[in-house]
Amino acid sequence: MMRRMQTKEQSISSKNKLDKNHSLRASAFEARLKIVGSMKHGLLYYVGWFVANIDKIIVRKFLKIRFANRYKKAKQEALNRQAQTGRKQLVIVMKGEPRVISKHQLQSLIRRRYFKKGVTIQEIEKQALFVTENYSRFKGFQQ
Repeated sequence: MMRRMQTKEQSISSKNKLDKNHSLRASAFEARLKIVGSMKHGLLYYVGWFVANIDKIIVRKFLKIRFANRYKKAKQEALNRQAQTGRKQLVIVMKGEPRVISKHQLQSLIRRRYFKKGVTIQEIEKQALFVTENYSRFKGFQQ
């Protein structure tokens, strides 16, 4: 079954009808936006923002919890390593995750230009998340 072809006049009138409906809907939407936009500190403003950004909020919260857990494990690992080896251990953020590294390993990384030129151990130690004390369980170990 074939459809009837629209004449030029019919297609123009249907376009005008669509434009008119679209403009009515757009103006109603703009009016709602103005109401919500004028309530900068109202409850609707915050609820609207929260609903629009709920997925971002959940992801950020998850990433914070994951980072906190990894930091906690890294801190414990640093204390254990320090007790075993007697070397100072640092927890620093490398590639977005907290990593445990000894001060001796850090010196070799700096020499091999893992970090930018001019970075010193003291700067990295200041920015470290956690630094172990410099003591040992071995008797007679002095530094």
